[in-house]
Amino acid sequence: MKYLVGEGFKAVVISTAYKQFLEVSALPGVEAIYGTDFLPEKYLLPEEEKNMLLEAVGEVESLDEIELDVRKGEVKKGRKSIDWLNEFFWKKLARMKAGKIIEDMKVMGGKKKKEVVESYNPENVVAIGDSISDFEMLEYAKKRGIAVSFNGNEFAVNHSNLAVISETAFAIAAVVVAYGREGVTGVNNLVEGDFKIVEEIADKLKGTEFYWVFPENTEELIVKSKQMRRRVRGEAGKLG
Repeated sequence: MKYLVGEGFKAVVISTAYKQFLEVSALPGVEAIYGTDFLPEKYLLPEEEKNMLLEAVGEVESLDEIELDVRKGEVKKGRKSIDWLNEFFWKKLARMKAGKIIEDMKVMGGKKKKEVVESYNPENVVAIGDSISDFEMLEYAKKRGIAVSFNGNEFAVNHSNLAVISETAFAIAAVVVAYGREGVTGVNNLVEGDFKIVEEIADKLKGTEFYWVFPENTEELIVKSKQMRRRVRGEAGKLG
């Protein structure tokens, strides 16, 4: 991000993460930060509920992984996990004082992310996402610029026109700079393995792969992208 800001690009952070985390971790020069509103100090919970919530965390960790067929809109595996989550969040939690947290929380989800991007009315946008909460924003960007799936899962890859598989965030910077300097032609150079357009950071792109996303290579890219996702993110990489 520091590199992009230094190059004169307008960087806007739009994340599902809590604003407090984003404000602490964001670098100077970022134009704006959008995240989930949550003030935990507002809520005082009974000890019984606290213990119940801690137990629930353990149960969530033990749930089977959920796998969806995005194209067919079907659950491939993990139906019991989905049923458990629905029962807990929409029934049990709703009857607890902790349910007020869910009612009050204003999550920066998929539709809101897209609305934020739309509010800037960008002519040449590069949007980067990796999960289910990004697909609407990516779909919007795909029609107006470059939608980048960065080590994304099936939701991100299916709604992007560029897939980036890498261990380094400099790969994202390379896309933005290449697009800013030479448009689609610049990005295509990256896809073809020519990093001269971003020569100043080319040495940081070792092992990075850039692919245009087409119907015929989507499934292969999803597999490769998710493998890297889990490699760099560990267990968190399994999340949607």
